[in-house]
Amino acid sequence: MKKLFSNAKIVLFPLLEALDASADAFPPLKSAAGGALHIAKLVKEFRSNKKNWASFAEFVQENVAVVTQALANHQIEISAQLFHDGLEKLNITLEGIRMEIEELRGLRPCKRVKVFLKDPERIEDMKGRLREAMTLFQLKVDIQVSHDVSEILKELSKISQGVQNNAMILQGISEHQERMDAGMTHFLDSLEKKHLASLTELPYAQGASWSSTLACQKGTRISILSEIMNWIDNFQDRESSQIFFLTGVPGAGKTAISHSIAELCAGKGWLVTAFFFNRDDSIRASRLISTITRDLAARFPSFEEFILHTLKKEPSLSTATLTRQYHGLIRPFLAKFPEALPIVIVLDALDEGHSEELLKLLSEDFATLPKAFQFCITCRDIPEVQKLCQKPHVYKREFDHHGEIELDDIKAVAQVQLMRVAEDVGLDSRDWPSANVQEQFARESRGLMIWVVTICNYLRGRLEPQDDLQEILQRSTPNGHEGAESQIYNLYEVIMSKWRWDDKKFVSAYQLFMGTVLASKVPMSAIAIEAIHFKTKKSQIDMLVKHLKPLLVASEGNQPIQILHQSLHDFLTIQAHKKDRWKTFAIESTFHSQELALCCFKIMNAELSENTPGTGYVHGKIKGIPKISDFTISEHFAYSCKFWMDHLRDTTAPTPELNEAITLFMDDKFRLWLELTVYQGDLLNIGDLLTWIEKYLPQLKKKLCTEEYSNLFLSMMTRLHYEGQRQKAFEAASLGFLLMENMTPSQDETFCKHNAYAHRTMSVAHSMIGQREQALPLVIEAVDIYRKLAEQSPGKFENELAWCLDCLSDRLSSLGKREEALPPIKEAVGIYRKLVVQSPGVFDYEYAWCLSCMSGRLSSLGQRKGALLAIQKAVKIFRKLSEKNPKAFASDLACNLKNLSNRLSFLGEREEALLTIQEAVEIYRKLVSQNPKAFIDDLGWCLNHMSERLSSLGKREEALAVIKEAEDIFRTLAEQNPKAFIDDLAWCLSALSERLSLLGQREEALSPIKEAVEIYRKLADQSPDAFNNNLAWSLKTLSNRLSSLGQREEALPPVQEAVEIYKKLVAQNSKAFIDDLGWCLNHMSERLSSLGRSEEALAAIKEAEDIFRTLAEQNPKAFIADLAWCLSTLSDSLLSLGQREEALSPIKEAVEIYRKLADQSPEAFNDNLAWNLKSLSNRLSSLGKREEALPPIQEAVAIYRKLATQNPTAYIDELGWCLENMSERLLSLGQNLEALPLITEAVGIYRKLTDQNPKAFAVDLAWCLGIQSILSSDDGSALKSIRHALDIFRSLEEEYQDVFKGNIGWCLRHLSNHLSKLEKNEEALACIEESTMLFRWLFRKYPNAFKPSLARALQSQSDRHWRLGHIEEALPLIEESRVLCVQLVRRLPEAFNKDNAKTLNTLSCIQAALGLKNDALNSIKEAVSIYKALASKYPMAHMSDLVEAEKNMSLRQADLGYEGEENGHKEEQE
Repeated sequence: MKKLFSNAKIVLFPLLEALDASADAFPPLKSAAGGALHIAKLVKEFRSNKKNWASFAEFVQENVAVVTQALANHQIEISAQLFHDGLEKLNITLEGIRMEIEELRGLRPCKRVKVFLKDPERIEDMKGRLREAMTLFQLKVDIQVSHDVSEILKELSKISQGVQNNAMILQGISEHQERMDAGMTHFLDSLEKKHLASLTELPYAQGASWSSTLACQKGTRISILSEIMNWIDNFQDRESSQIFFLTGVPGAGKTAISHSIAELCAGKGWLVTAFFFNRDDSIRASRLISTITRDLAARFPSFEEFILHTLKKEPSLSTATLTRQYHGLIRPFLAKFPEALPIVIVLDALDEGHSEELLKLLSEDFATLPKAFQFCITCRDIPEVQKLCQKPHVYKREFDHHGEIELDDIKAVAQVQLMRVAEDVGLDSRDWPSANVQEQFARESRGLMIWVVTICNYLRGRLEPQDDLQEILQRSTPNGHEGAESQIYNLYEVIMSKWRWDDKKFVSAYQLFMGTVLASKVPMSAIAIEAIHFKTKKSQIDMLVKHLKPLLVASEGNQPIQILHQSLHDFLTIQAHKKDRWKTFAIESTFHSQELALCCFKIMNAELSENTPGTGYVHGKIKGIPKISDFTISEHFAYSCKFWMDHLRDTTAPTPELNEAITLFMDDKFRLWLELTVYQGDLLNIGDLLTWIEKYLPQLKKKLCTEEYSNLFLSMMTRLHYEGQRQKAFEAASLGFLLMENMTPSQDETFCKHNAYAHRTMSVAHSMIGQREQALPLVIEAVDIYRKLAEQSPGKFENELAWCLDCLSDRLSSLGKREEALPPIKEAVGIYRKLVVQSPGVFDYEYAWCLSCMSGRLSSLGQRKGALLAIQKAVKIFRKLSEKNPKAFASDLACNLKNLSNRLSFLGEREEALLTIQEAVEIYRKLVSQNPKAFIDDLGWCLNHMSERLSSLGKREEALAVIKEAEDIFRTLAEQNPKAFIDDLAWCLSALSERLSLLGQREEALSPIKEAVEIYRKLADQSPDAFNNNLAWSLKTLSNRLSSLGQREEALPPVQEAVEIYKKLVAQNSKAFIDDLGWCLNHMSERLSSLGRSEEALAAIKEAEDIFRTLAEQNPKAFIADLAWCLSTLSDSLLSLGQREEALSPIKEAVEIYRKLADQSPEAFNDNLAWNLKSLSNRLSSLGKREEALPPIQEAVAIYRKLATQNPTAYIDELGWCLENMSERLLSLGQNLEALPLITEAVGIYRKLTDQNPKAFAVDLAWCLGIQSILSSDDGSALKSIRHALDIFRSLEEEYQDVFKGNIGWCLRHLSNHLSKLEKNEEALACIEESTMLFRWLFRKYPNAFKPSLARALQSQSDRHWRLGHIEEALPLIEESRVLCVQLVRRLPEAFNKDNAKTLNTLSCIQAALGLKNDALNSIKEAVSIYKALASKYPMAHMSDLVEAEKNMSLRQADLGYEGEENGHKEEQE
């Protein structure tokens, strides 16, 4: 609907007001105008959220005005009937909104205060309802401000007059009315179908809702209904109770009360769900939460959107348990539901549908629901609910059906019901029932409403209801000594005794019909009951329904037949067997269940055929399960296919007829049945059938436990797995394996071959759901069987043996048994090599795939060159095969090109790796254009790898574009088939996060990895063995992203959780996950270090080192590089603790390892070697070994220059960092002239990179500028550089709040130093004060991490005050710095002794200025002592500091007259 509302207010309000006041206006439109104006008037009185409510009032009036003017202009192009419907819906919507606003206005101030925060959400909900009402008009007009209001009213008056004259409604609205009618019908149908399709993913309990016809009679049960409604209405004032739990005897009328409460709440707009449990419907209770969810979605559009999104991501929730559905669908949204009005859920007859799971939900989970959720539950007072009733959130109320008020209600119902009976049978109500009859009738009921209703239902079908009623009343037990159940049972006897029990045909038909009703697993319609019993005629069914009508729920057409009250079920199936006079009525439910078993088999044998839709696909070429639109099967056929096994379980003495039917089913229909049930989404446990056959029909075991049926289930596993239904696929494989296990074992070649195939398939199934340990022995058994077969029949089974060896290699590799995984695949390759020679062209495909797998095994062992040769051979074979038959082999070629790209990348041949993956992508693009469904996911994975190749070459923007394309593919696939592709999407999101991070888009990088973690967490909840590994790895990545955003504390828990997961996985399977644990410990060490928890960080990295050292000893080729990486981190950790000498050894070892690896594979490891040479240079420099520190950084620069020449985009930034480090080394050696060009070159590099990608490189530029300022000999240039660096960090801090505060503080401290040198002391002081303020803030948040920075800032600030003569301000600052330094030294003396000495030196100067001469001397003496110790260990690094301190000590001694000592120190200094 197109609307332009600018300047519309000129005409808007006068138009509506005039329309409302007009006597001639079209009445429905006038009503809408009045409603809009009234709503505007009401909301004016709200004091909270005034702007929102005013905007809403304007929104309402604008929409009504559009309809008004469109009608006047004849611009509504829909049929008259649709227009009338639209106006009716609009008025209903406006009235509902008005009532809701009235209720809000009526709230007491204290309540209004509580709910006003939800006003914006409530307003959006109202707008949504109004928009929905407006869709019927299909408006395409604007408000025309030029129209005169009077003209519009005249036009509307004409239209109204036309309606009154019964002319064609709204004649001339559209010249193409018929076409628009059809179009609108199609549009509305599509809308409805779309809406239904979105909700029907969740099962809905049909027939479980409320009905006004079943509610309490008007004027009855007023007391209890008022009590319940008041309880609901006062939900805001109650402290805890949210469940009104009404108990009472059976038949007292609790269900009618539930229907009435539902009706009353619906009228107020409170009701969400009314759910009536039914014992005869075995599946209804399982649909409780899904039904509530759909009802909530229909009420709250935002919740519906959430449900659609959730089900797309996790479709298994639609058929999950009650608990999982509640936690996955409702609980996450609870905080977003509006709280102004009650959200009422009515549950009736809980005793007929309770389970331990449901009672636990009601007892525990529902106790934490928002106050707005109010439950009204009715139930018999059974032992199972006693614990629930004792919970504080439950208010238990026992319904006293004997009370005076309740008996008065019975009288009122009895009067009305008997009057209706009189009317139905043609009696004069003045003669009957008399007041005495009514009184006696009510009295004899003893408060049981079902007693009254059942009798009246019975009397309607009698010729002489007066006599029958009198007989019933006379047979009632005097004085009412019997219980409620007995009274009802006696009534059933009276009614049923009137039936034709002397008619054998009637008795037979009664047994069959009532037995079916009571024994069926879900209620069936009369048509289905007729169809399922071949021998039953429709006339018999109609006759029985007529007789049984008093005892059945009223139903019409195809509605399921249900008994009126559950007491009838108990009477017929239990109580009637106990008394002789009742045995005529008795139903043996087990017998009838057995009869239904026979009926089900007959139906399936008759109706299942090769032409049945949903069958015939097992042996077809289509992958997965076919999709057939517009196909439904009959009710009785669907019932038979779903419930035959349930009825068979009840059968303990199968008849010959049943045996024959089962035999025919097993011979001819079993495959068709399985295909159809799987197509419909079911997979029944055939193990129950096997158990039954073994016990009652053992001769049929050979028909069930066959190779054909075993293979049927095993092949179904593949199809279900393709659909992403892993768990169901595993169940199918398990059933196929079960059938194989129960086949008669033999040494027959056929049996052995199938046995091996079943073991191999079951191994795949276990591996598919992450059960790696269980998968291994199965495939080992398969290999052993095939090996024996190959030995017995040479040349016959080598192919199967080799393929199974390939599978064995996969299983061993997945368990981390890399060395053990290699021999099987080598053997497989050897077998295929011989077969290829013996039969050229026959086994090329299998041989190539085994080569590909062997390449993977070799690569995992670090044998990279061997891995490359193997995959190159495989690609060569697939290329030839693809040239001969591209349709058959192009996808295999592309997949192996992807693997080849990976092998090349591992060897550092990045350009060639990129070209290879690009070829694979192009092949998949062509395949996708021909067959999108078959290859789109393969294209997505290739794009993922191509993004990695581009990123490794520094082509970051291109890499991002490619991974985004992959994400789009997998997101679309995951929406279409979440089970199959949601994990692929998660993997892709993780890669997307990496690409964004490398481009410096830190905040954008966080969202994808969070989504990936969320997906993997849900998958791991469902299948922990399969997805805990992925969850842990994604948590590690999330930790990295949070850390890059400066969220240090938030970054630690994810990696800690990842470590815990991997520790559990390692406990289960050490070899498979021990290296992943090592990597996570590495990252956890970094997180701990960033928080200043240095000792814990060291412990973590040492644990990681132990892991990788052990792995490297066992398999050096595979893990020596990982060990080197870990050693580099260990060196950093030791340095942070001040253990400088200890930090040197690990980095030296890392350099040595990388040097050897680079000698073997320079392209793969030169990068790592150079980076670690830089770190080695830093370690040597920190030890004062300045000359030794220079050669490593020079070598690193030389390596990176060469790499940057070959691939500038990939290595230029690393070159910049090494140039910065080398400039520092040269400066420390006094080679300032040599150092300056290097840092200038580094700054130049980062300027260019920052111009191209500011987010990624601005930090590096700022840091280099800071270092340039320190190294610069020109104070002016230095000042310019540090200020530029400061500006960059400030701008970054604006974008990433709190991430760069530390960098700003560092820059300010150095800026202060430079200003101090230039004697700009006031500016210097201002800078250091801000620096100190920042470090104080950081220290409060991360005390361990920023204590050193704060101590240094305080020392500098004190120095600035001292130079300005602010001695009193300087003293507390230096003393605070001193306290911090003492704490630091106590914990890490080697790391912070220098800072302590520097602080003591400054303290001494300030003490001297204050005349504290002795204190000043003591302070400087302590400083000299520290510097002497440092200089003795690292003379080159600390000798200049010692000389400066001794000069100050001479001055302090001179102040005290220690001339001799002063001269002695001068000589020592010289």
